[in-house]
Amino acid sequence: MDSNKNYFTFAKPLAAAVVVLGACCGQATAQTSVNVYGRIVSGVDYSTHVSTDGVTSASRASAASNQWGTSLFGFKGTEDLGGGLKAVFDLESGFGSTTGTTNSAALFNRFAFVGLSGAAGTVKLGHFLSISNDVWYLDPMGQQWLGSATLVKGRSWNGANNAVQYESP
Repeated sequence: MDSNKNYFTFAKPLAAAVVVLGACCGQATAQTSVNVYGRIVSGVDYSTHVSTDGVTSASRASAASNQWGTSLFGFKGTEDLGGGLKAVFDLESGFGSTTGTTNSAALFNRFAFVGLSGAAGTVKLGHFLSISNDVWYLDPMGQQWLGSATLVKGRSWNGANNAVQYESP
């Protein structure tokens, strides 16, 4: 009987502490948003009349990475700093879907930036894709849905390190 009495004496303050801690955590997480995102773009290449010796003709099928897009994963988030000001970040990496290797030596080779966003706009500091990446037009044939210079004119340019980007509100 005495051991049960000690258990209930200990359990009541513990339960109260868990309830208070849970209430505090709920308020803190409402101000922060972190998203994990990604996509895998892969396909099969099928070619006919392939010749390796210049004479023999055959068909060949092989797995292919990043057809009509880029395989990628990333972490994107915001933190409400109060007064209409938010901290933002994005870490994004491109990779080959058939090999799993990144597209460059840097892990986050597409985006790696931090910034502040408010009523006057957004300022971001870090690594970005090519300058033409944020210039959009509609592709009526649906080849890339939306894109800047689809498959040509700078889409394969290297990104910019140590860059500053401003977006007007």
